[in-house]
Amino acid sequence: MKELIGKYKYWLIGAAAVLILALVLILVLSGKKEEAFVNFRQAGPEFTGYADDEMIPEGVYIGSIYVGGYSKGQARQMISQVYSTVENREVTIYWDGEPVTTSLEAFNVHWGIEEALNEAIRIGKSHGTLSSYFATMDLKMGTFRMELAKTVDRDKIVSFVEMTADAKDVKAKNAKIVLNDDGEFEVTEGRSGSKTDQAATVAKIVNTFINTDPEATLTVIAAVDVVEPKIKAEELRNIQTILGQAFTIYHDPQNEYGSRAHNVDVATAFINGTVLMPGEQVSTSDLMKDRIEENGYQSGSQMYNGQMEDAIGGGVCQVASTLYNALLKAEIQIDKRSNHSMIVPYIDPSKDAAIATGSKDLIFTNNLDYPIYIKGETDGEHVIFTIYGKETRPANRRVEYESIEDSRVVSEIETVYDDTLDEGTVKYSGSQHDEIYSHLDKVVYIDDVEVSRETINNDHYQLSIMKEIIGTKPTEAAPENTE
Repeated sequence: MKELIGKYKYWLIGAAAVLILALVLILVLSGKKEEAFVNFRQAGPEFTGYADDEMIPEGVYIGSIYVGGYSKGQARQMISQVYSTVENREVTIYWDGEPVTTSLEAFNVHWGIEEALNEAIRIGKSHGTLSSYFATMDLKMGTFRMELAKTVDRDKIVSFVEMTADAKDVKAKNAKIVLNDDGEFEVTEGRSGSKTDQAATVAKIVNTFINTDPEATLTVIAAVDVVEPKIKAEELRNIQTILGQAFTIYHDPQNEYGSRAHNVDVATAFINGTVLMPGEQVSTSDLMKDRIEENGYQSGSQMYNGQMEDAIGGGVCQVASTLYNALLKAEIQIDKRSNHSMIVPYIDPSKDAAIATGSKDLIFTNNLDYPIYIKGETDGEHVIFTIYGKETRPANRRVEYESIEDSRVVSEIETVYDDTLDEGTVKYSGSQHDEIYSHLDKVVYIDDVEVSRETINNDHYQLSIMKEIIGTKPTEAAPENTE
């Protein structure tokens, strides 16, 4: 037995080698042409380009066009005749069902014809056992198909989508609510909008171009999202009830209607009609708009660094303070509030809210489950704010806010004598404001019984002393008339 195995040992090894080679060839011939062609290209000579009279071996297709046995120049002409018309082929993109038509040429498409021709010629020029096999067996007994490499200018597609989206996108329209002269709310329906997902639409156009037969119709459906309005009519219809109201006196009818009163009117009008959705935050300073003449404001008295001075927009703090008290009664969440540096005459201590661009603001958030509507009005004497919404608090529950003075230092007029002023001359400097420490308590009653008390503000108002300056400089006697 050992002699028999030894006798046929080398014959068996040879047979196994032949069998392995046969299996490799079967794998190559059974659909592995693309991989083999890649290896074939890597084994070939360094690419330098070929002349137009170079011949393409038999059996080669480029795309759907048979180019075997033709020269490079002839094959180029055959392919170009087909693909020159393809470049002008229309591309239709549907935006919300509306067709927008352009052409492949607009996207600067490139079919890689020259590259494919050079690769086809390379097949016949390659060397080595494997490449020779393909050149003589695969190409003569069968066919070899080469697909054109497709390229497209993505930047041009991006520009096309941006431009079309700008024209096709529709902004959502919010529902609106107004309070008519009869004291009733009127709600106008909103409208959904649309917004193109530009990145997704660009990707769809590129993928359709790459994966669709060049002679097929190119159709793409743009990625368009529905945009719902931020404010909907059914939500606004919940606004029915007064949640809180406050007023202050900003003008004595017996006095001249000055610029400060005018500014109160302007700021109140800007805030009037504000709708705040649940969870939405707003700045009172922003609602009033910039205090500049272009927005209708005039120069009026205001506090600055503990002194009274004239400035554009003087008077808006009274508007903010009145709004603040209406918001407190409605129990709207206050995020930021600052007191004045000195006590103000139109409201109790710790109930004021100062406005100073860049430093002091009244910021609040609608912490309710329903929208609120802010009505602001002036009547030449009073500034009034009313907060409307949907009342969800128990009918037997009420809330009040108590201003409590912790201490007060009374400001007295200080008399100063000035020998640089003529005798009998009297001037005043500064302002007279008491120094006050105060706090504000929120008190909740159920069935008129106090059930809770919470301090929400602790404030300090600076002392300001007015100086009475009396002149002591002797008045020179007028010279006698000797004539």
